[in-house]
Amino acid sequence: MLYFNTLATNVHSFCCTYKKTGLTKNKKLKGLEMRSEKKMQEADFYVLPEGCVTNILSLTSPLDVCVLSLVSSMFKSAADSDVIWEKFLPSNYKEIVSGSVSDLNLNDFKSKKELYFRLCGDPIILEGGTKSFQLEKRNGKKCFMLGAKELGIAWGDTPQHWEWKSQPDSRFAEVAGLVCLCVLKIDGQIDTEMLSPNTTYAAYLVFKVTDKSYGLDNPTTEGSVQFVRGGGSASGYRTVYLDPEFNLAPHRPRRRSSVTQYVGQLPSARGDRWMEIELGEFYNDQGEDGEVKMTLEEVKAGNWRTGLIVEEGCVTNILSFTSPRDACTSSLVSSTFKSAADSDAIWEKFLPSDYKDIVSRSVEDLSTNKFASKKELYFRLCGDPVLLDEGNKSVNLDKKSGKKCFMIGAKELKITWSETPQYWKWIPLPDSRFAEVAELINVCYLHIKVEIDTQILSPTTTYAAYLVIKFSDQASGLEDPPAEVSVKFLGGGGSASGERTVYLDPECNRRPHIQYVPHRLGLIRRRFGHILRPGVSSAIRYEGQFPRERGDGWMEIELGDFYNGQGEDGVVEMCLQEVKAGHWKCGLIVEGIEVRPKGIST
Repeated sequence: MLYFNTLATNVHSFCCTYKKTGLTKNKKLKGLEMRSEKKMQEADFYVLPEGCVTNILSLTSPLDVCVLSLVSSMFKSAADSDVIWEKFLPSNYKEIVSGSVSDLNLNDFKSKKELYFRLCGDPIILEGGTKSFQLEKRNGKKCFMLGAKELGIAWGDTPQHWEWKSQPDSRFAEVAGLVCLCVLKIDGQIDTEMLSPNTTYAAYLVFKVTDKSYGLDNPTTEGSVQFVRGGGSASGYRTVYLDPEFNLAPHRPRRRSSVTQYVGQLPSARGDRWMEIELGEFYNDQGEDGEVKMTLEEVKAGNWRTGLIVEEGCVTNILSFTSPRDACTSSLVSSTFKSAADSDAIWEKFLPSDYKDIVSRSVEDLSTNKFASKKELYFRLCGDPVLLDEGNKSVNLDKKSGKKCFMIGAKELKITWSETPQYWKWIPLPDSRFAEVAELINVCYLHIKVEIDTQILSPTTTYAAYLVIKFSDQASGLEDPPAEVSVKFLGGGGSASGERTVYLDPECNRRPHIQYVPHRLGLIRRRFGHILRPGVSSAIRYEGQFPRERGDGWMEIELGDFYNGQGEDGVVEMCLQEVKAGHWKCGLIVEGIEVRPKGIST
């Protein structure tokens, strides 16, 4: 946060002028008394018009007015006048009140004096909660604070380097916490028209330092205040130290002695439990000098540092950028890591960003309030598949990485002739997650495909697609010819594996003596395939071309893979077909097509 406050004002100049004028009047009144006591009684000082006194008081300061209100009832009455306090309020006070995030209404204040002291109290949050405003009580000068969200922070949007979190003692909804970074640069800009005229302002960086911070004491950092456009007088560059203990370190006498030569280079405590360090100052004349830029920068040394602003969350931040498996392992190191590893802040990040939507679509009642922690919810989603959308899809998370795994049930697949009972039938199976699966009765044209939007998948992940199947005891015609499978992006975007050949019969890989040769060569099944064209033996060289056992009692065959960047590549189509040979086949049972991160087994 950057904070602006007044350094010097001409508050007492009006007071001095007023006192001098009063002394002259007293002398004149004494002279009148010497001439005639009766005339003196008629020329009582206290019969001055209240409007005259009000005008005089309006040329002083809020502090002087409050003091003078104790002198007499006449001053007391004048000191409460709206005429006086209207002049002490900033000229744009109506705009400030209307732009407040809190419920401030001018009609709620009985007087301008009451409004003035409200603006001098708790900061008024403006512009969607990114700035705050208040008046300095003694002189009515404006003070602004730019919240961290309003600042330019190098790498501020990169979670590995900065974390945005709430702090109970902050006036803003979120503050920026330094996780780990070797390039520190923070700047903010403000238009001088917003500030009080004829005033010298100072700019302060408002921050905290955690007990576990490091890298903030070395090397030095530069603070600067400069006018970006227009003229104006500003202090330029100065050296500052972010470590509040820097000036107290006896083992660094050389650096300590150099620091004490400059006032304002070390952090100082504020009254709101934060610290501040002065970046510089500037003089605002009539607000016509343009924009002022305030900067704190240390980019030369390249030292890594952490612990700025963020308090207890330091270890939590580090763990949240590992993996669920690493977080669980780290919890065994110490009680500190144990506490951090159970934090909702960590497990919230391991959960998919749309976990609330997933829970709401679940067939099972998975209300988030049923779980004591985000960690408990995470491991529930890693357990038995969660059925979605009337039970035709399922999702679960990979326990080690938190990546999403989806299965699209047979009811959601596009299976040619699946609604024709003489070709396919729908049956329940006790070991299937879905209510019904598709069993092949008899077809000579096998075509199964599905489409999935990459937005529902985990980003920056290579996925593989698998057809999940079983075979009935009466299965036949599946051993040859091989089927064609493909995974591709519709519309041409993205990276996918394209087409490949697979064998649906799991026994094909165990029959090296059988080879299928295309009909166009006029050849049929033959034994001693090693003598002829190596059809099956060549297939053995490619991993994934034969069905393999899963851990849930089913089998799967890989259709291909694709890379999901940020989910912006659109729709992926996965397909299996054998339509050329015209061989009749039966006994294939289809549960669905599963899409999961490549390299993860079931």
